[in-house]
Amino acid sequence: MTSEPLGALRRVTGVLGSFVCGPQGQLLLLDLPEDVDLPALERTTARLMNLLQTAVETLPCSHTLRLRFARADLVATRLRYGLLCVLTDATLDNELLAVAMHTLARRLSAAAS
Repeated sequence: MTSEPLGALRRVTGVLGSFVCGPQGQLLLLDLPEDVDLPALERTTARLMNLLQTAVETLPCSHTLRLRFARADLVATRLRYGLLCVLTDATLDNELLAVAMHTLARRLSAAAS
């Protein structure tokens, strides 16, 4: 699984890693720390897709979801064909991440067309 398109996100302060998953939760691109359990992540991404879909149906203008964990946050945004997810820590530069995710989402969507 390649991580090259996700490399730009690693340059944002506070980004620990990122991944892109398809509509059924299948991992398409991956740039995460080695200690991440990939089978567990893939099971979780399908649930994450459902959670974000529910949020969009309830709040139509919501396209991004932030989940807070003990030591990290997961920022997920919808793509035309899945999700772009970024794992972050407390030092995150939120404004730069928003720009980087928007740029990458456009690039990934164009490549998928």
